[in-house]
Amino acid sequence: MDKFDAYKVLATSNANHVGYLISEFESVAGYPIEKAIEKDFSGDTKNLLLVSFSNLLMRFHS
Repeated sequence: MDKFDAYKVLATSNANHVGYLISEFESVAGYPIEKAIEKDFSGDTKNLLLVSFSNLLMRFHS
């Protein structure tokens, strides 16, 4: 899966599915999705991803 496929899945999935994907990613990676975003992205893309997921991240990390 490349980044385009990942964006497509995230853009077309409902909130519960994205939350599940985030949980699975964190379980496999061993660190929060925010850390992965901070590490792998920069500039506007990083900011967009962090803002886009902020509500979901708060919902699923509480």
